[in-house]
Amino acid sequence: MLREQTRAPFSVLLCGVLLAACGGPPEAGQALAPEAPEGTLESAMCAGSSVTTVTIDGASTYEGVLAGGGSWAVAYPANGVRLEYTVDGVLQSSEERLGSSGGWSFSLSGASCYAHNLVVKAYPMVVDSSGTRTTCWTSSFKSVSYAVADVCKRACVCTGWACGNGSIGAYQGDIFTNISLSQVQQYFQANANTGWTCVVPAAIRGSGGPLGCYCAGYCGNGGIGANPNFFDLGLSQQTVDAYYGGGKAGNRTGWLCGSWRGSF
Repeated sequence: MLREQTRAPFSVLLCGVLLAACGGPPEAGQALAPEAPEGTLESAMCAGSSVTTVTIDGASTYEGVLAGGGSWAVAYPANGVRLEYTVDGVLQSSEERLGSSGGWSFSLSGASCYAHNLVVKAYPMVVDSSGTRTTCWTSSFKSVSYAVADVCKRACVCTGWACGNGSIGAYQGDIFTNISLSQVQQYFQANANTGWTCVVPAAIRGSGGPLGCYCAGYCGNGGIGANPNFFDLGLSQQTVDAYYGGGKAGNRTGWLCGSWRGSF
């Protein structure tokens, strides 16, 4: 009899200790075990995951749009990737892609034709069966950069009394248009004493010759106004005399005029 009396309380106690295993709810007001901290949870889910590859296969600018593409791959248990796109040190956008590998594409409107630096950073990501996504910030990530070429077309004007370099000679005011950066460096500015001024035009009005005029500052006269780095082409000497102050350096209109020497 005594044995059975001592046995019952022990069984009750045992069931109380194993309440969770028995499936019973906790007593009202009983504190639940604290959840694992977020960092610990992420570490457990992301352990061993990494980005194995991220590439930029190419990037360029055209008519104000910078665009590029490449590929990525991650290692198990990662089953996705978070991609961040930075241009010239400024984060432009990010996206998440699922799978163990794949391709990516990025575009940015309003980009200038000057050179840019594109950086793509990839973080491994784990997506569980319920669709919850965990970005593994502290796991092995990779980044890659790409120098997007300068595609600006320039115009060069002879602002000295006589200009040369690379067999190109000119008199003051003479103009070349549609010149790439590499051509500028090779033919017009291989040294500092060529006498040429080369700029990306704010605008080119008109086309052809025989004469052209360059506005270095704010220019006007006869109703013709222009902001800095404007070029007017397709002008006659009569037009230059009437509206551009003759086109000589230092004239009151601000324009410098000479022969249009063509495009490269």
